[in-house]
Amino acid sequence: MLQKAAEIEDLIAALCVNAPSDDVKFCLRSYQPGKRVQRIKQDIENNSKKDTLLATCNYLRIPNYEGKIKPDLAHLILCRIQNLLPDDCGLCKKRYSIELEESPLLECAICDQGVHAEC
Repeated sequence: MLQKAAEIEDLIAALCVNAPSDDVKFCLRSYQPGKRVQRIKQDIENNSKKDTLLATCNYLRIPNYEGKIKPDLAHLILCRIQNLLPDDCGLCKKRYSIELEESPLLECAICDQGVHAEC
């Protein structure tokens, strides 16, 4: 569990380093390991203005976010961060992650998690 929390903190820190503004950094920092997913979504929604959520979606390369309301934007941001977290490959069992700039070869139709490119 500690390793997973450290992986989340490392990802958030890496995203914050290249964030286009302080507002986007603060929005990303709303994703805190150890909190329930629903609470994280509420924190993302409540701690940021809609313009910041839109800028965060743009920075995270989330498709089709335009015209969404705050709760939907918060959900998209939450899902995108989770998709960037390291995961275990179902085939080879190795740990892998998708980079922000990377376009996965194939994504899950439900959660948009990218597949392990080597497999």
